[in-house]
Amino acid sequence: MLSLFRTRQTLFNFFLLFYAAALHLRTFFLPASEPLRVQGLFSYPLATMLAEQPTLSFVLQILLLFAAGVLANDLVNKNRITGTYNLFPGAFLILVASFLPEFIQFSGIHFVLILLLLTIRQVFGMYRVGKVSDYVVNIGLFIGVASLFYASAAVFLVWALFGINSMRSLYPKDVAALLTGFLLPYLFVGTWYFWNDNFDVFVAQQLEAALGFSGWLEAIYPTLKIGWFAFLILVSLISYPYFSQRKTHAKGKKIDLLYGLMPVTGVAVFVQAEPGLSHLLLLSIPIGVILAFIFGSIKPRWGEFFHLLLLVIGFLLQYRLFLFPA
Repeated sequence: MLSLFRTRQTLFNFFLLFYAAALHLRTFFLPASEPLRVQGLFSYPLATMLAEQPTLSFVLQILLLFAAGVLANDLVNKNRITGTYNLFPGAFLILVASFLPEFIQFSGIHFVLILLLLTIRQVFGMYRVGKVSDYVVNIGLFIGVASLFYASAAVFLVWALFGINSMRSLYPKDVAALLTGFLLPYLFVGTWYFWNDNFDVFVAQQLEAALGFSGWLEAIYPTLKIGWFAFLILVSLISYPYFSQRKTHAKGKKIDLLYGLMPVTGVAVFVQAEPGLSHLLLLSIPIGVILAFIFGSIKPRWGEFFHLLLLVIGFLLQYRLFLFPA
């Protein structure tokens, strides 16, 4: 199966749609593994709309993951991050974003993944560009909208500041432009709620219910599924020295920024109210790209074997309750 994505043909991106659909069939057979929590203002209408409609939820999830996969392929290949042109980044992003049963239900994070990929593309596009004010405002805008779907996504403003400074020198006007872009969605959405005499709802759902110092770590229990996802994180971290040996100066900065998404995601867990295991979806971008690099560097037959092994492990984690009801 992995050979389908070992190609330079952009048209083969459409196989990502079927790949995502196959990995999300659990939607029709088993209930959600964790309840949909308060995540951000825009999550409320989506949760209401999708509550009793598994088919609509399934279609929306795979379309969003497909879009994220295509964006990941374009981002990585355009910047030559992995050194070879293939469709592995999108495929492994989808695989990681479907690995745990908690991922197989709609979440505002599915929108956040797309907005983060657009943010990363803007940051990478600033390299050796003279006028960057448009880029900076767009970065703030994407993060601002993302935080309306998943409140703690606002923490990625910190990552954006490091990213801008890495691509070029950071000036006070850049910080002002970034914050302006970030606050624009809040200004427009807050004004709309205020105009309709619902500003208290905006404050309650976005600023009070969706944010807070969480006790998430206390809720984590030592299960096999956590161990396997931790293994993917460990492999990504161990791969950094080998990854960094094959980088140019420009590519090295971009790789470092991708790795930088991981600690920022860890910090965000303390900001989001009751994030649950679905918070780990945010790691599918850096881990997916790193796995794409690893699998693109090994022999195809071993790549097929390990990819199949990951698929089997993922399906066992997803369908554990179906296979072992007790």
